[in-house]
Amino acid sequence: MMNEVGSPKRLTADGIVKSGTGKLMGFFVASGTPTIVLYDNTAASGTIVLNTMQTTAATWYDLPIAFNTGLYADVTGACDITFCVG
Repeated sequence: MMNEVGSPKRLTADGIVKSGTGKLMGFFVASGTPTIVLYDNTAASGTIVLNTMQTTAATWYDLPIAFNTGLYADVTGACDITFCVG
């Protein structure tokens, strides 16, 4: 069995996780309890791929999601999140 690996992208506020086509493998919320909306875009608009997810600190979320335009994280609340993308 082969494990997929990706590149880390750390955010502490709204931002672009990756531009262009890719795949989200998941993300780790190190601190805070942010609410997250993910878009297949390079801004907080367009196609929503994950809608209004409430998260918990010190938790890994396994979310294999493909995107085409890019992946943008719209985050509400103080946080430290590391996304794993390929």
